[in-house]
Amino acid sequence: MTTEVGSIFPLDTLEISQSTKYTIDEFKKLLSLKDTTLFLSLGRESLSIVARNHPKTKRVLLPRYTCQTVCDPFVELGWEFDTYLINANLRINIESIRERIKLFSPAVVVVHPFYGATFNQEEINVLREIKSQNIIIVADYTQSLYCGEHLDFVDYVVASLRKWFDSPDGGYIYSNYCDISSFATLHENTAFVNFQMDAMYLRGNYFNTGNKILKDISMHLNKYAVKVVERNINPHSISAFGLNRILNSSIEKFECVRFDNYKYLFQYVNQNPKVKFVYNNLDEIYSAPLYFPLFCENRSELQAQLAASKVYAPVLWPIPEYYRELDDLSQYIYDHILVIPVDQRYGVSEMTRICDVINNFSRES
Repeated sequence: MTTEVGSIFPLDTLEISQSTKYTIDEFKKLLSLKDTTLFLSLGRESLSIVARNHPKTKRVLLPRYTCQTVCDPFVELGWEFDTYLINANLRINIESIRERIKLFSPAVVVVHPFYGATFNQEEINVLREIKSQNIIIVADYTQSLYCGEHLDFVDYVVASLRKWFDSPDGGYIYSNYCDISSFATLHENTAFVNFQMDAMYLRGNYFNTGNKILKDISMHLNKYAVKVVERNINPHSISAFGLNRILNSSIEKFECVRFDNYKYLFQYVNQNPKVKFVYNNLDEIYSAPLYFPLFCENRSELQAQLAASKVYAPVLWPIPEYYRELDDLSQYIYDHILVIPVDQRYGVSEMTRICDVINNFSRES
């Protein structure tokens, strides 16, 4: 059976291992996390902690290109929000963020390094400028998890972990300056974790048996699990099972595999007017990325051709429901970006298949 590329990770067991490859302190060191890091069930729960920790001036400035799960925790807790522009190269638009800071006067600003990149010097300079105005900065490293140089002057560093490992849940938060100790004792997100574990285990059984009924049930359970946590976002601790899976991951090897897959696509995908790289310089990619991003004309057709070869490339992201009017550049990003899975489940054979599909699509277009 041809290897499927993309979608949720499979599980081969529902049992907690009696040992781990890494201690939690070793894991923190590998990802450059502080001793005070709290491990949560979901990445969005870290943003809920930020919002709950600063209840007075409820105004947050968000990237105009972002995921709705970044917006939801603030909106649910009654925060006002405004947005600043992200350029086509997925860098902060410096003029825009300065203008919105001046006009909106936010209490909190959220920033992302995208798809394995890190903040460049111009971005660092403007963030220091924002910090000097006593504005709280949240740096979300979900797409650059292995970036070893977190900005040391930001107030909060957060990320989702579950998108990187075969764990049903996982996220983290630490703060350089703010007290988050009141969130140190939390309950597990039992309903979400149980649905996700079942979905992932059935996906593993589908890969072993080829029984498509198991795949369909797995997809249904996964979607239901996500619906469970779409609203009423409350902080939870990472599950014992989830933490055990992460600590048993080959973390350093996974980083190398992801980066090698990214580099393979960078070398062998042919750019043309229909398919363009977001980052044209490999040196911009500082660490193993979550995905390989492309801008694509006729994106739905390329998605369909990839899916026909069992490659499931998601759109990151759909436009958040709160973003009702967009400028042309932001609309272009949302309408044309497509991300290719490069995670540790795959190697040269899968990357070659992806290149063949994309390059054939380019020739036919």
